[in-house]
Amino acid sequence: MPKPMMSNAKAEGRFGKQDFACLPDEDVYCCPSGQLLPYHYTNIEHGMTLHR
Repeated sequence: MPKPMMSNAKAEGRFGKQDFACLPDEDVYCCPSGQLLPYHYTNIEHGMTLHR
């Protein structure tokens, strides 16, 4: 069963998570416009590690 779409990004004219491709060898995401979104930093909030 496919995962349900929980975001209104598409309805609001934005790209959704499924539109971005992960390139793990380069540690970046590629957006639909072809630009690369690099890793910036790691933060710990409330005991959880967040990668941005």
